[in-house]
Formats: sequence, structure tokens, C-alpha cells
Amino acid sequence: MARAGSPANSVTQPLTVALAAGEASGDTLGAGLIEALKTRVPDARFVGIAGPKMIAAGCEPWYRAEELSVMGLAEVLPHLPRLLKIRRQLRERIKALPADVFVGIDAPDFNLPAARWLKSAGIPTVLYGAGPHSLLDANGHRADEKLVLEDLRKATQVIALSLADLLSA
Repeated sequence: MARAGSPANSVTQPLTVALAAGEASGDTLGAGLIEALKTRVPDARFVGIAGPKMIAAGCEPWYRAEELSVMGLAEVLPHLPRLLKIRRQLRERIKALPADVFVGIDAPDFNLPAARWLKSAGIPTVLYGAGPHSLLDANGHRADEKLVLEDLRKATQVIALSLADLLSA
């Protein structure tokens, strides 16, 4: 596929999909997405933050999903500089590539800011799997839905929910 904005007579390059999954559930969703896309676009390239299932499905890991697997404020704080560095490097690598699309899978605290930045840089963005559970704050209470929806609008062109999230809504 030719990259957006490239001359029609230029050499075409395969579709490049950048993904970021930071949880086991995201790794499972990402692997399924990669396998499904490969049936339609066999020469597609998949890169980004991946767990073992995504890697087995054909994703080139820039970082391991396990590097993002920290929960709770007390656990996150010591890792915050490293997490912010990973997010910054991910954004820079995606833009430099450039990827044809960014798919943030689950992990909204990591993926929403990355998607917002990438969207502003002209990279199409998709949030996948970040369903109703993303409307909960750290204490499990419902967040202000208007604020969450505004944040999603700023960060992405598409929100794709898993079937489980749709059924739990």
C-alpha cells in the first residue's frame, strides 16, 4: 500500500500498524487483531509494545508489554520516569517510521496520551478494547463521562470495543 500523501507512482510499502498493549488482556486482543489483519493484508508489518501472544502472531516488539504492567499509584510512582520515557520513545518511533495507523489496546492511562499526541502529528489512531472499564477511576467509581468522551474524541478517530466490553455495557 502506498503511504498517505506519497506520489502515486512511487514504490509502495506494506501497511505498517503500530500497536501498544500493556496488559495480558491487551496482548490477547492484539494477537487476535494481528491474525485477523494478516488474513486481509498478508504483507502488513506490526510493531510496538507487545506481549508474547502478539509476538507469536508476528508483531516486532520495540518494548515488551510486561514493561507497562504496573498498577496502583504506589506501584506506578517508582516506574513513572521509565513509563514516560517508553511512551515518548514509542511516539517518536511511530512518527519517524511513519506508521500508517496506531492502535492502542487497553491500558488507557498509557495509550490515551500517546494517541492524542500521534493524532495531532497526523497519525490515524484507534483505541481498541478500552471499553466501559475505562470510565472508572482508580477507585472503581464512574468517572465524569463527558470528560472521558472529550478525552477520547481528542485522542482518536476510532474506538473499537471487544465483544465482551459491548456485552458488559
